[in-house]
Amino acid sequence: MSGSSQKRPDVVRIIQIVLLAAILVTFVILLVQGIGLLTREYDSIFPGMPHESTRSAADERTQAPLPTHTGATLPRAGDDPGRTQALQTSEPQPTQPQPTQPQPTQPQSTEAQPTQPQPTQPEPTQPQPTQPEPTEPQPNVPVILPTEPRPSVPAGVPAVPDTISRDYFLEGQGFYYHGVKRDLETGNVTIERYGGTLRLENTLAPYGAITSKNFGEKIVYLTFDCGYENGNTARILDVLKEKGVRAIFFCAGDFINDPANRPLLLRMIEEGHLIGNHTDHHKQMYKLSDEEVVAELNGLQNKLNALLGFEYQMVYYRPPQGDASERDVYLAKQLGYTTVFWSFAYYDYDTADQPEPSAALTKAKQGLFDGCVYLLHAVSSTNATILPDLIDYARAQGYEIRRLDQ
Repeated sequence: MSGSSQKRPDVVRIIQIVLLAAILVTFVILLVQGIGLLTREYDSIFPGMPHESTRSAADERTQAPLPTHTGATLPRAGDDPGRTQALQTSEPQPTQPQPTQPQPTQPQSTEAQPTQPQPTQPEPTQPQPTQPEPTEPQPNVPVILPTEPRPSVPAGVPAVPDTISRDYFLEGQGFYYHGVKRDLETGNVTIERYGGTLRLENTLAPYGAITSKNFGEKIVYLTFDCGYENGNTARILDVLKEKGVRAIFFCAGDFINDPANRPLLLRMIEEGHLIGNHTDHHKQMYKLSDEEVVAELNGLQNKLNALLGFEYQMVYYRPPQGDASERDVYLAKQLGYTTVFWSFAYYDYDTADQPEPSAALTKAKQGLFDGCVYLLHAVSSTNATILPDLIDYARAQGYEIRRLDQ
């Protein structure tokens, strides 16, 4: 009995130990499960911030490629797939569109980039309206055309009738001048008409050619020959502008051929002056063939238009050196030109031997008469110097200075 009573307490202890161990094991299991549950709840409350204690190497490999996807709950090793899916569809869903929406917007912003160059495409068109700028000022130039319109010009070289003389007008010097002498003290004028002048006027009358104009009226005209530029044309234009006088400039090929003279030509037009044709090569026209005469006049006209950039129609022509025949005047008329000679001229064209200004002014004053057409060379520094005084003197004598077409 004593042996059996002794074994009974041992069995009881063993049972107690086993029960205690079972309780401890159950407690540990519950504790582990509770920790896991708490970890899941923590992740659901703070998405994207997994508890460091539950991260595994698999978690590091899974989350490493997506560090920027904040707010997305990524599955981890040991997670319940259903639970993870439920967490991703409930709370992370609002966060998932955030990374996904920028992705479609990235192509949208990229597609919008081609639309940005579309407003930029007009940029090449902006210089296109600017290209007409060198041409905009050209039509805007106040082109003051002569009051005597140029008639229609026949194509080609006009035929010259046999009745038209090709002989050089009388070979006497100064035959186209009026023999004028003005007394500067009394103002009395004596005019001696040379026989050659009378013959010339009779020959020129049918063509409307000019040696003087409005003869008998107190009107005078200023004409300038521009064979080439010598630095005095701007000075002459300054004087004319200051005095309010309009004139005509007969330009030759050497003047038109120089692009640097374009501003001077534009200024002539803008300030109300006329441009006349002094031929392309300044040759003695009566020595040329019909074709060459036409080429001299048309060639200069074409060069002038090309230099200006717009069409300016010249209607007056001056033969170089005044050398001409009836044939030349006839051809000029057929091409729409009025031939212009002069009433007064003097030795002013030699730039190396310019006349003394006071003597030149006296000579110009003595040549003043009713209807006088002055010929002054624009290359002359003396002419640029005496021009203001000549204008003042003519006006003081009661003369009106008009443009040649008036």
